[in-house]
Order: sequence, then C-alpha cells, then structure tokens
Amino acid sequence: MGVTEALARLGEISLDEEDVDSAIQHFQAAAEAGDTFSLTQAVALLRVNGGTETTIDWLQDRRPCGDAQATAAIAELRWSSGAHREAIDLVLPLCADNPALMRTAAKWLATAGRLDEAIELYGRAATHGDDEPGKPGEPGGLRNEEEALRAAALREAALLREAALLLHDVSRTGEAIDWLLARADGGNLAALEQAVLLSLRARRTDEMLAWLRPRAGGGDAEALRQLARVLDGIGETAEAIQVYKDFHGELGHTGLRHYAELLQRAGHVDRAFACYRSAAEQGDLQALGRGAELLRDAGRTKEAIAWLRSRVAAGGGAAALRWAIDLMLEADRADEAVDWLRSRVEDGDIDALGWTANLLRDTGRSDEALTYYLRAAEAGMATLDSDDVDSGALALTAALLRDLGRHDDATRIVRYGVEPGGRITDADPGTVKQPPALSDAESPTPRAAVGARHAAFKGPQGEGPTVGTAV
Repeated sequence: MGVTEALARLGEISLDEEDVDSAIQHFQAAAEAGDTFSLTQAVALLRVNGGTETTIDWLQDRRPCGDAQATAAIAELRWSSGAHREAIDLVLPLCADNPALMRTAAKWLATAGRLDEAIELYGRAATHGDDEPGKPGEPGGLRNEEEALRAAALREAALLREAALLLHDVSRTGEAIDWLLARADGGNLAALEQAVLLSLRARRTDEMLAWLRPRAGGGDAEALRQLARVLDGIGETAEAIQVYKDFHGELGHTGLRHYAELLQRAGHVDRAFACYRSAAEQGDLQALGRGAELLRDAGRTKEAIAWLRSRVAAGGGAAALRWAIDLMLEADRADEAVDWLRSRVEDGDIDALGWTANLLRDTGRSDEALTYYLRAAEAGMATLDSDDVDSGALALTAALLRDLGRHDDATRIVRYGVEPGGRITDADPGTVKQPPALSDAESPTPRAAVGARHAAFKGPQGEGPTVGTAV
C-alpha cells in the first residue's frame, strides 16, 4: 500500500471512529498527493465543518489534484452557495476535453436560462467520446469491453435526452427533434432512438414517419426498426409487421427480436419463434429467453427444451443452459436434467459443473454433489451462480460438508482449499481424504423439494432465470 492510499485509508478509519478533524487532515493530505476520492471527501467534510469559504481557501492555496480538479471543486461550491454566474465562468474553460464537466456546465447553463449554450454543450459532450472513470482493466473498473461500450452508450443517450427535453419543455419540440435527426443523419443511432421516443411522447409522429420511410425503403435496417416502432406506437401494428415482412435486407438481431415481439402479440407463434430463433443464433440473449417463454406458454415445453439444448450444444453459453435446466425442472424432469448435466460436464462444459452440484444437492444426493463441488473448486470457479448467501465454490462445498456433519473437513476445505484430484486435505499433511465415488444409487427427494428451490422460471428480458442454482 502506497503512502497516498494509506492516508486515504486513515481518513476512512478516522471517519468511522467519528474523529472528523483527523479524517479531514488525512483526506486533505491524500488529496494534495493526487487522490481524487480523498479530494471529494475532504471538500465535503471541510465544507460542513469549516464552511464554504474555508474550503475554497484551501483549494485555492493547495490546488489538490491539480489546477483543473481544484477549480472544478471551487465551481461546485460556488454553484451550491448560489453564485451561479461565477460557477459557470469557472467551469466553462475546463470543458474543452471533459464530457463530464460539459454535462455539468450544460445543466448549470440551462438553469441560468442560457438554453442555446446548454444545448451546444450537450451536443459536444454526446459526440466527444467517453473519458469517465471505470474503464476495463482499471481498479474498480468495468468487467469487459462490451460492458464499457454499453455504459458509454447509455451515457450518450442520457445526454441527448436531457438536451432534447430542455427544448421540449419550453415548447421547442420541433427544434429538438430536428436537432436529434441532424445527428442521426450523421449515423448517431442514439440520437435516432431519442428522436423516435420524443416524437411518440409529443405525438408528432407524422414528421418522424416522413423522415423514416424513405430511409427504411432504401435498405436502412435501423430506420426500418424505428419505423415499425413508431407505427406500433400509434396503434398501426399490422402495418409495422408488414414493413418488416416487405424488407429484403438483413434485420440484425435487434430488428429480428422486435419483429418477433410484434408477431407474438398478433398471435403468430410459429413466425414469432422463427424470428426469436434467428436472433438467438446471432447471440441475442433476450431473444433466447423470449423464444423459450413463447414455446412454453404455447404448451410446447418439450420443444422449447429441445431447442435450448441444441443452443447449448452449439455454444449458446450459460444463459441457454440456465433456461434449459429451469424448464426441465418446471416440467418435473429433474432426473433427465441431472443426466444431461453429467454428460455436459464429461464433455468439458465447465458451466455445467455448478448446476450439476446444486441440483444433486437439492435432490438429496449429497455425496455425489460433493464430488462435483470439489471439481468446481479445483477448476478455480470462484463463484457459482447460486441463491446461497456465499456462492463461492469452496463456501458451498464447506456448507455441504457441514450439512453432512463433517465439520472438520469443512474447516480444512476453507483453510487449505482443494488438493489435486478434488481431494480434501487431512489433518495429517501426509494424507488426504478421498471424496466418495460418483454413484446413481441414491434416490432423489420428492419433486416438491426441487420445485421449492427452483421456482417457475421467470428470467427478465431473456437474460436467464432469476431463480435457481447454477454455475
């Protein structure tokens, strides 16, 4: 731990102990060494306990985290104390390359009645890119590049929406839609989305339809999807379905899913499922879940399970596995689920390990479940998708051992982990305890026990069931 991090930690400890003066001193020292978290903490504490001017004096004198960060903090303090013009004048020069400050300044400008300047800043922030914290690979950052892109897209949509609503709220709705469509013409799909939403909200769909129809007719799949969306929004669902039917280009998974939703509402089950299936084959998890629900609700659970199993075999991943297992349990086919999961494990499907262990445990086959938990722990699976409080593979193994009355083994598995081959370290380091061999001899508990733990599947938006125990 470096000095700056240690100072920040001391600040947190002091705050926990209600020693506010020490907390302020530690946070100030860490902020002056460049820690932005400590800057936020120091400003908040110093303002409450020393006053706004004292806080500003410190920021002006010490310039913690550099001139830009200190000036932005001063601007925030000036704004909150009612000195709006001074706050805006301080923050505007800092906005050149900082979308977060652009958004703050835009809100302040709008509040001050400087609407056109606010709109211009919102537009700059939306097109500038993303430099907010939480990048993949950073401490505390986003888990992967896909998540980072999704978060950036959500921020861009929020900026565009805020700007458009500013204009809408002062009866400049047409100008707001035109502003969004100008960006959509440049390929900004978030702007097109917001234009469609605003047109539906303001009931100005004629101009939106006039903009979308020629582009959809020219083969633009996103314009087609938004055209269908507007038509459906004004009650012309049959026409929305027809524009999809007449389209000869590639819809993409989002368009296919929307087409399927319209067909499903119109009662065209087979056509809807065909679209869901195509979208799922393109990796759309929402389409996967909705397709499974569609077949289940149509009384075709067996067909849904067969389809989901085929998606798993084709590399459909953990979501397809979750849906398949939950539908099997709902259909009172727990034994079939266990047999299938065993075969998936033996074929090298690591996602099936936790499912197998949990389902064997829940059907009373604890000794066999233990073997799979140990395999999961040995495979390095830090977390199993489970409804247990602690879903770590080692924690679930230890819990099962305690349920079996093997408390010493439970303590050792937590302390020492798993030996090669899925074995539990004995008290004597020279020996290990071998888990029981796999067996089919144990009889399962009544199906009601399975149903209680694996409730009827109800995964939101096709992301997989929210109830159940799985890897």
